Amino acid sequence: MPTRSVRESKLFVATFLAGITATLCFGRTAPGSDFNVLMIGNSYVQGNSSARAVSLDVQGLFDADPAHTGTVTKRAESSWSLKTHAESSITTDLITNSATYQWDAIVLQEQSNRPGRAIKFMDSQLTNLDLGGPVLIDLIKQHQPQAAVVLYNSWSKFPGQQDLIDYFDNDVDEMLSYTNQGYDRIQKNPGEWDNSDIATIARVGDAWGEWYDTYGFGNSSMRLHDADGTHQNDRGSYLAASVIYETITGSSTIGNTYSGAVTGSVGGASKLLLLQQQASATTGAANTGDFDQDGDVDGADFLKWQLGDTPGLGSSNELALWQSQFGKTLPMIAATTEVPEPGTLLLMLSLFAFQVRSRRF
Repeated sequence: MPTRSVRESKLFVATFLAGITATLCFGRTAPGSDFNVLMIGNSYVQGNSSARAVSLDVQGLFDADPAHTGTVTKRAESSWSLKTHAESSITTDLITNSATYQWDAIVLQEQSNRPGRAIKFMDSQLTNLDLGGPVLIDLIKQHQPQAAVVLYNSWSKFPGQQDLIDYFDNDVDEMLSYTNQGYDRIQKNPGEWDNSDIATIARVGDAWGEWYDTYGFGNSSMRLHDADGTHQNDRGSYLAASVIYETITGSSTIGNTYSGAVTGSVGGASKLLLLQQQASATTGAANTGDFDQDGDVDGADFLKWQLGDTPGLGSSNELALWQSQFGKTLPMIAATTEVPEPGTLLLMLSLFAFQVRSRRF
């Protein structure tokens, strides 16, 4: 049986090499990175006559962030499902024509109640769900292998809205739970497909649910839904965009100067800041990277991330955060990912060699 020193040495080697690998390979969120983003969906992306366009707010967040630049292109049609997009040559050309289009991130948003209905009733909606997102992700893997997929996991309808009454017993928690499971299925359906290597879920619905848990559905000044009980208002759009933006970049929106159409304050606190804080609380982007809370960011924190023992349950944006803060002593605020200079890597390798010599096994 290996001695303690042997186990510790092997643990150190595994941790160090994992850290080096993550540092070398995870470069998509480096400062100054230019993100070319495609958003595919419906009015939850493009807005409508009364609902604000979430894509507009995602672009605004990029424009105001000195660490990241980005261009957002939307492909959205009112009431369209991802199956409809998968059958549209206009949509699929944006993915398959890699000679013209090169995307860094592709956001997929399913028709509002389809994911929840599909999981709850296991009927034709489930078949249609499977012929949407998973089909598009297969095309992305084949033609846009450099692109990350972000699943825009939307929200429950407002209490009293007819779809909520008809399909979910007017229970917002039930609809959100089934909706989340629907997006989980797009990402991974055991025995059929596993897209978790490329697809990350932006839990917009959870952010909305937590917001309403705090402020209630009766507080009109803090409401996120448009008057129809389905779409996003100005605050709802900003919160959705912030969660999506943080999922793409791994950076918190807290302090971003873009305000969209959000105005006002509550209890002396800016609503803009409250929305940013809610987004970062949901994504985990505002964490320090010090997952074991020992005052520094090192390999031990990476191990906790590997085990999913982190606020964001091992999300990809937390990996970017850990990378950006690796080797630093707190207090500090996570901001952007930095790719170390060659000299830094040589120093790290030298330290690694020293540790191997001093801990022979």
